[in-house]
Amino acid sequence: MTVPLAEDIDQRFAASLANLESGEPPRRRQAMTVLEQMGGLRAFQVAAALTSDADQVVATVARRICSEASKKGLILRSSLQAQPLAQTVAIKSFYQLLDEVIFIIRRNLSGVVLDSFLFSIPKFALVTIFFLCAYSPYLADLLRQLWVVLPVIFLYEVLWRPLIWPSAGSAFIAGFPENGLRRQAAKVGGGKFYRQAFWSGLFESLLYAVFLSVVYVWYLNFIGSLWGAAAILFLWYLVWIVSSRSTAARMLVPGADRELLWRLGYMGEFWLSLKFGAVLVCLYIVLCGSALSLLWLFGLDNLLDGPQLFLLGFIIAADALLDPFVTGYRILLARLSLDPGCL
Repeated sequence: MTVPLAEDIDQRFAASLANLESGEPPRRRQAMTVLEQMGGLRAFQVAAALTSDADQVVATVARRICSEASKKGLILRSSLQAQPLAQTVAIKSFYQLLDEVIFIIRRNLSGVVLDSFLFSIPKFALVTIFFLCAYSPYLADLLRQLWVVLPVIFLYEVLWRPLIWPSAGSAFIAGFPENGLRRQAAKVGGGKFYRQAFWSGLFESLLYAVFLSVVYVWYLNFIGSLWGAAAILFLWYLVWIVSSRSTAARMLVPGADRELLWRLGYMGEFWLSLKFGAVLVCLYIVLCGSALSLLWLFGLDNLLDGPQLFLLGFIIAADALLDPFVTGYRILLARLSLDPGCL
């Protein structure tokens, strides 16, 4: 039984070398992740040659491999020596920031996906109800009752959403390259953190619940314009920039208080968030457009003539899929604010 295992390790090592030589940043980073998981002398030898790589992410992982190997007593016979573990990687642009978010999510992809799915079950359940309205008059009538829908919106936004931060957030932090932050991920959670997340985001949650309620009332034709909803959404966006950053900081720094110093001013955060909002709009369009295209492809285009709730269902489903990306972005941005320009 040992021969197939050895062959599998050799194949993974050879594939990692091929990816490193490809010159493509995603493949090279993935190769370093595999080498870090494998460990051993061969990974040490490869990593020692990459500690000064032009790709700072590759160089950081290489130094970490060398540091761990040195702790285990491994040495190199050549002149290459493992350098001290780098603590920072320069972030120079907004798009590099997005790239780092995706890379960190990939380091703990299974944990991020699992936690995000579990805490997005209410959203997927609501989407299912929306799609069943075309076949169940009872469900369609139920969703037209304000006394049913409005309490659900407020309960979800105010009480359930604070649970998403310690779940998806801790899974994201577990993918950070820094050992200290990965250990911190295990400490996030419990009643104390829930209360902190609840109070930090209470005003933001109430604003967003009011926005959704106004959109819902507009759908029922009780009001004729969405300008009020647009104004509430903009106000929510301004509050979200601060509240989400504060919650993320409490996840990263035990016992964080209001005296934390932030290098980026509010306007800097605002423009970054506007860029991020534009990226999210594009992602929503891509996801919803893909879903509509699949319905047409599988001959279900008759559903496209259904109620407007269908479109809302696609948006909510896309929101559930993008939740970990948004959470990760806010946590990474808070990390950069605590230690400017560095990861």
